[in-house]
Amino acid sequence: MYLTTIEEFYNQRRGKGLILSPKDWQLACVWQEQGIPVKIVLRGIESALSKADSAKEIRSLAYCDQEIRRLFQEHIKQMAGAPPNSASQTETGQVPYIIAQLEELKTGLNTSMMLTNESGLIEKLQQTYLQIQELSKNPSDDWQVSVKQIAVDLIACLNQIIPDDQAVLLKKAAQKHLQGYENRMSREAYQKTLDILIREQLLAEFSLEAFSLYAGIIDNG
Repeated sequence: MYLTTIEEFYNQRRGKGLILSPKDWQLACVWQEQGIPVKIVLRGIESALSKADSAKEIRSLAYCDQEIRRLFQEHIKQMAGAPPNSASQTETGQVPYIIAQLEELKTGLNTSMMLTNESGLIEKLQQTYLQIQELSKNPSDDWQVSVKQIAVDLIACLNQIIPDDQAVLLKKAAQKHLQGYENRMSREAYQKTLDILIREQLLAEFSLEAFSLYAGIIDNG
């Protein structure tokens, strides 16, 4: 899952039993909204922390932000076969990156289909797979808008299928993860982070972690 993976890696890498600050949570949400894959975030954290003179120099995730964004742009360029330090990619140059992202979603959908015996869900997963496959045939600039809507529809389906008692447990687990933040975050920021964590857990429940990157952009118009 996107947010908790970042939290665990960052704290483990620092070697301290720290918790993320409210601003750290919000920054991680921004990376998620901007479509930066979690593997790039982890590489950026590792790279930034390895360059620090000491742990005292690192006060928050913001220390890693610039490095994460640099690696993300480099990743896109490398996917297109361009030198890492070349100019920004053209629209055509981003096509390999887009296709790779869509392939990850298709792989996740296949995994979920193999693991579920819920007929209604299987039908939805098959429909979603075909939608992603169609996007792969002709990637466009607004591909993330399309994936966002697909994710909205998929999560709505999961919310209908999951038993009420299980949904309550997912919410309680997310609330426990954010325990102590209610009074440290604005109400809006807390609710937004909580909603994202619930969606991520819901997706994980059905082995659809590949869609967790889009769990944070659903409410952002």
